[in-house]
Amino acid sequence: MLVTSGKTLLEAVIMKTRFNSHKSLCRSLPLSVFLRLCCASVLSLFALRLDAQPYLASPVSHKGPTGLTVVRNSEYNNVVSWHALPGATSYILQHRSLYPANLWTDVPGCDPESITCTDITATTSGYAYRVQASNGINSTDWSNIAVFLSEPGNDGYVIGPPFSTDSIVPDAVQPGIRAGLSYGGAPLTGFLSFNTSALGSTTTILAGKLRLKQATSNDAFELLGPCMVDVQKGAFSHNAALEVGDISYTDANTTVDAFEIIGVGADEWFEAIVGGSDRVNNTDHTQFRIYFNHSDTINEYAGWYSGESDDSPPQLLVRYKE
Repeated sequence: MLVTSGKTLLEAVIMKTRFNSHKSLCRSLPLSVFLRLCCASVLSLFALRLDAQPYLASPVSHKGPTGLTVVRNSEYNNVVSWHALPGATSYILQHRSLYPANLWTDVPGCDPESITCTDITATTSGYAYRVQASNGINSTDWSNIAVFLSEPGNDGYVIGPPFSTDSIVPDAVQPGIRAGLSYGGAPLTGFLSFNTSALGSTTTILAGKLRLKQATSNDAFELLGPCMVDVQKGAFSHNAALEVGDISYTDANTTVDAFEIIGVGADEWFEAIVGGSDRVNNTDHTQFRIYFNHSDTINEYAGWYSGESDDSPPQLLVRYKE
């Protein structure tokens, strides 16, 4: 009887212990499940957000849109475009004059969701654009580009040798930039001049691009051989104005045969990548010398529109970082 009672008592204790343990487990189970579900949901939402906005969600990389460029059709028509940025929902495009210098203002009439905008406000001999992307929460850095027009008084061509008082030809009738041989047999060397000093010493030059509109046919390119370009970081002969000595001047800042101009046909634009800070000057002029490695027996030349042209002046586009 005592054994039976003792066994019964022991069993009762064991059953109660098991019940309490089970009860405790039941109480704790919903909390652990809840925590796991919450953590999983938060992680899923975070991962989804990263997938939807892979670029702007990063706290360490907020580079601006790439591919920023400008097509200048006239003083009152500049088409600005850039590459779409993953995760971006809107863009802000601003402009400002460099000569004279003024403040950044929004370009009117731009669609904030578009990656292109046509600026119809008046422009000067030097002006700039910048674009920024946003996803409504984060914004990128600005991407910048400047547009410089060749200086009418400093671009043109040099006739000779032999030289005369008429060898220096700035402010010429179009085509104001010429290279090759004149119909009288004298060599022609063309020059472009851009005052890029407005960029300033604190900017970092990323890349430059030259735009040059051809005025003549492709005959010279087919007859005279390669048309080469030298780039001067600064001014030839330490003087922005044309000089006879510019045709052969070189120094440590001269890049000889920097690139070749190819024939694109009359009234078509030629474009070439110029280089970065090694060739584009942010505190002075950037100049170009154009010539043919030609036969001295063929009197032919190629011509391009100069800075005197209202709608087609030579342009130097410079991407930079402030």
